[in-house]
Amino acid sequence: MIRGMPGYGAPRDLLARVAADATATARLLLPGGADLAVTVSSGSPRALPVPASSSGQTWPIRQGRGDVGRLEVLPEAAGLSADQRRLFAAFAEEAGLAFSNARLQAELAARAEALAADTAALAESRRRLVRVAYAERDLLSATIQRDVMVHLGGLEEEVRRIRRLLPEHPDDAAAGLERARAGVNTALDKLRTPR
Repeated sequence: MIRGMPGYGAPRDLLARVAADATATARLLLPGGADLAVTVSSGSPRALPVPASSSGQTWPIRQGRGDVGRLEVLPEAAGLSADQRRLFAAFAEEAGLAFSNARLQAELAARAEALAADTAALAESRRRLVRVAYAERDLLSATIQRDVMVHLGGLEEEVRRIRRLLPEHPDDAAAGLERARAGVNTALDKLRTPR
């Protein structure tokens, strides 16, 4: 007869189809109390809010050992005939698979939405980290250009000059070597100094 109600597009569509047979509320029970419900009155579905429970007739919709939904006839339509009550009871017995599938679909949609939010947050975090890394790199490059290279700029030429002084002018070569070493040490100190 129903066997999972093939052909519905979304949980809210399923609930509207279930509730459309009378002035009723079809409620899909979701974890955390965030139930999804559709109320149909005079053939026109409307979204919630609807009361958490009605004083009219209620049929639980089960799948396995657990309740996955309820079919609630609103108080103003509580005067159902015996045939209508039997029809709703039979419907509630058969609709469990469809409601269970709708519940899984709603849970999956919520998880997908949470995953999309987490993915967006991670992407933004990565963008921030990349911006910080680039800023650090640029700061280090500027520091090297401003504070380090000034002490290393003539080092290559100084080493050539020292080589030319050896072996005939060892004292001048030693003094030049000491100046070059001092410049290298100063450059290293500038690199080690926190910016």
